[in-house]
Amino acid sequence: MRVVRSMIGKPRRDRVRNEESRRIAGVERIQERIERSRLQWYGHMRRLNDNRIPPRMFNLEMEGKRRRGRPRLSWVDNNMINKDNIIIQKTRIGSNNRN
Repeated sequence: MRVVRSMIGKPRRDRVRNEESRRIAGVERIQERIERSRLQWYGHMRRLNDNRIPPRMFNLEMEGKRRRGRPRLSWVDNNMINKDNIIIQKTRIGSNNRN
């Protein structure tokens, strides 16, 4: 936030909130950028031919037993844990209908 504050010319002692500083500077949150990049990659991967390696690895289900402990999250579970399933469905439809 130091860089953003220097961009807008407000020192910390002015007590401008981080959200306000980002809004004035026109900078998005890092978490939003990461989520957007992950969704872009997901859409790209969905458009790939099914015989390519990324879609095959994405849909891969391992055989055998897992190790003891908490089950690992899949990519979809890990990246969409705070999202609704609607986003994934829309992305699937949008990636297939893209011209």
